[in-house]
Amino acid sequence: MDSLSSAGLIKLIRVTLRPGHRDGYLASQAVWNRESRLAPGYVGELIGEGEPDEVYVITFWRSRDEYRHWMDAEHDRIAALAGADAHYERIHVRLIDGIEGMG
Repeated sequence: MDSLSSAGLIKLIRVTLRPGHRDGYLASQAVWNRESRLAPGYVGELIGEGEPDEVYVITFWRSRDEYRHWMDAEHDRIAALAGADAHYERIHVRLIDGIEGMG
């Protein structure tokens, strides 16, 4: 993972899982992580578990432009490959610009 201080964009994702789907979701998230790491501008990710049926994913991007390019070029391909949608009930995404002063 590159230095998080190089992240110009943070993507916060809260995933509400279908009951009993934690392991399946985490396996599909591993596909997302592996594929996303190949993208220009991808800095890294953190995965955390909350309530029994919640997972939090935080991804870091060097810039909003590189993130948008990835969304346009790769997101749907990776979504089909990972199959995560079989494991969650809902997903909430929030984008935050920059993390100034972390370097």
